[in-house]
Formats: sequence, structure tokens, C-alpha cells
Amino acid sequence: MTLPTVQKRWVIMGQGRGLDEYDFADGPIPTVGEYGVLSNYIFNLNLPVVGGSDGAGEVVDVGPKVTKWKKGDRVTALFNPGHQSGQMTMAALHNGSIGGSYDGTFQQYGVFEESWPVRRASNLSYLQGASLSDCGVTAWNALYGLKAVKPGEWVLAQGTGGVSFFAIQFAKAGGARVVATTSSPAKYELLKSLGVDYIINYNEDKHWGRTARKFTPNGEGFDHVIDVGDTDTLSHSVQAIRHAGIITVTTP
Repeated sequence: MTLPTVQKRWVIMGQGRGLDEYDFADGPIPTVGEYGVLSNYIFNLNLPVVGGSDGAGEVVDVGPKVTKWKKGDRVTALFNPGHQSGQMTMAALHNGSIGGSYDGTFQQYGVFEESWPVRRASNLSYLQGASLSDCGVTAWNALYGLKAVKPGEWVLAQGTGGVSFFAIQFAKAGGARVVATTSSPAKYELLKSLGVDYIINYNEDKHWGRTARKFTPNGEGFDHVIDVGDTDTLSHSVQAIRHAGIITVTTP
């Protein structure tokens, strides 16, 4: 396959202006070097586009000293390539993240160090593979990292973003009861199809943390709360959590 030499990509030009610092422009497709792995990104860029660090694709070229990958291998990007398993270390934290410290997935092709991508299972689509390493791992760590969820425990998942969707499915697979919040009645059936036991519309119920707590046995509160909001949602999470429960604060 003959590769193009130019690609479309998003580049962060500076600091202080938020999303206005992004510039969408042509740029060169990087060379692999001796230890690099060149991967394409299957999803086309349809503007306007929302930023993120998720990505999945196939290896289209490798450096001459690469031993782990070959052309055609299915790969998934990692948000923090220095943290691939176990507890987060300071060394991995300081290593930085793609899309922040290093060029990320907002381009059609990207070169990464050989150790950075992970192999995508053959049963996962590009969409599934792209979402698993970021939202999926975040949700798994929330429910099984610090204190593992147990059958019969109660989980409150806020919103219908990627992290909450994964958390709902992990919790139900683990035998937990789940209460979910949403602002859209149109998503009720989708949440029910995932096995959610109770649904609260937080636009209609301004005290949804207290309401959610009432669903738990004797109103004792939740064992796990997945908080994907901001300071406004944290107060509700505190109202909903039980003594010695776990609140995980993250982004959607």
C-alpha cells in the first residue's frame, strides 16, 4: 500500500484560549524511525469534531527494529502509554498522555513507540476498541480498583456518557443493583436495555442524590458512586453514598 505524505490533524497551538487553541490543518505523516509503529485511524474526521484521546486502527508501517508489531495488526491507543497495568506510578504519571504530552489521535495517521499501543481483540470493532482503553478502563478501575463491587451491592452511575455506560455493564455483570441518572427521557429504554434497575431524570428532580439513596435498602446509600460531572454533582454524590462507600470522580 502506498501511503500519502500529508494528513489532516488537530494541533494545539498554545495555551490560555481553551478549544480556540486548536488548529485544523494539513501536516506531514511522520516517519517511523527504527523503533516506531505507524498506525492509521479508521474513523474519518467529520467536522465539527469533539476532542478526545480514544483511537483504534491497524498498523500500516513499522520501523526496522520493531519486533512486537507487523503490518495489519489491530491496535488500540492508550491514554497514558506509560501505565499499562497495575497501580499508577509516579513514573507513569510523569510520562504524560497522548493528545496532551504527545501527538494524539486527532489525525489520520500517528507514530507511537512500540510499547505504547495495545493489541485489540479480534471480537472488538473499531468503535469498541477505541472506547475500551479510556472509558472502559476508567469504569473498571472505579468499580474494581480500590474496592471491588460485590453481588448485591448498589451502584449509582451519573449520566449516559462512555464511562457510565461501561460502569453500568460492569456493575450488572458483577451482580450489583444500578441506579442511573439522565437528562433525556429518550435514553430511558437504552438504560433499561443495559439492565438499569431505576432511572432518575436529574433535570426534573433537583434533589436526585437524596432520591437515589431512597432506592437502596433502608436508605443506607450506595456502595459505589460514579461521579462524571463537576462540583454541582459532587454534593449529590455525597448525599447518595453510604458510610465507607466509594465515590469515583472522573470525566464522562
